[in-house]
Amino acid sequence: MKNNANNSFQNTRIREIDFLRGFAILAVIAIHSSTNFSKIFYLNSLVIFNLFIDVFSQYGVPLFIFISGFVLSNKYYGLFSVKEFYKKRVISIIPQYLLFSILYISFFAILSNNLPSFSEIILKILTANSAIHMWFFLTITGFYIFYPVIICIYSHFDERNNLFTFLMLSLIIQVTWSISALIIETGGYEPLFIYLAKRIFIPYLFYFVLGIYVSKNFHFVYAYMESIKKYKVILLLILALITIIISFFWIVGFGYYVKGFDSFYSMSTLYFIIPVIIEVLYYPLIFFLLFEASSKIMKRENLLTSIMYSLGRHSFGIYLVHFFFITLIIIQLEHFNIYSDNWVFYPILFVGTTLLSLLSVSLISNLPFGELVIGGTGNKKSI
Repeated sequence: MKNNANNSFQNTRIREIDFLRGFAILAVIAIHSSTNFSKIFYLNSLVIFNLFIDVFSQYGVPLFIFISGFVLSNKYYGLFSVKEFYKKRVISIIPQYLLFSILYISFFAILSNNLPSFSEIILKILTANSAIHMWFFLTITGFYIFYPVIICIYSHFDERNNLFTFLMLSLIIQVTWSISALIIETGGYEPLFIYLAKRIFIPYLFYFVLGIYVSKNFHFVYAYMESIKKYKVILLLILALITIIISFFWIVGFGYYVKGFDSFYSMSTLYFIIPVIIEVLYYPLIFFLLFEASSKIMKRENLLTSIMYSLGRHSFGIYLVHFFFITLIIIQLEHFNIYSDNWVFYPILFVGTTLLSLLSVSLISNLPFGELVIGGTGNKKSI
């Protein structure tokens, strides 16, 4: 579909996006809650269950990237001021990023009673490594920097009615880069180099371009999704099967860990090439089903609708603060002798982190200059 067929859609609000953000942030919290299974030194049903949760929830960041491509291209397409674009991008994330980088560095320094040197602090800020989840800012900043180039290339293919080629090129580039990063890691390169290779925007390029495509061809894509709704059960079964297949690789990997390897991630990273290839087709399937779920949820007026809407509207702020609460809740649970080898540990950690993060961000957003602390809400944000 050509762009002029979607002009009426430009800058309009798609409520499903808020709910998709809600699903994305829940997935991120689920990942950081379930990943504590790696502290268990034997393979059991609790480990396997959390492996499944962890594997399935990995769609969180790709979905945020997809939404970023969708929202940015809905607002910045065709003729727009690149200078103004960069100015708004800087204002939208840099103040929050710097503030929370410093807060997390200070937080972990207090907990560990180990103050990092000035050079270590600068390095952590420059590499988005102040906390385990802050790497996302490195990725999204890359997309912001190269967005004018990406959208220009997209327009070039669009004008020639050849968008499928660009989608496939972005997919191939993403998969090739990700596999290359695994090979580089196996080669024993410096950890910082490997970290940067995995965290720059290229390993997520396809999801971003897919977001642009759906935004610029929304009515066509929506009609297509409507036509395949009757196959939802089959899609769910395929989704479950793929989750099991990818989880199998991680279960075997954990088996190596149990046998005495120094780390859960110590086996050859080349082993995970197959999941890397599968995931690039797996996540768009999840996006589709979550969009379908979002469409149904937003039509109902109940508590679930309100919670999911609030999670989506405040997802940026929740992303920023949630790891504070994960860390603090784990400390408190351990005071009550509830550790990661206890089934109760995980639902308490997930639910507690979600509710406390939502409550704190909701309160902060109502304070003067709250937006400078935890960002704007809803479609004001591209993530």
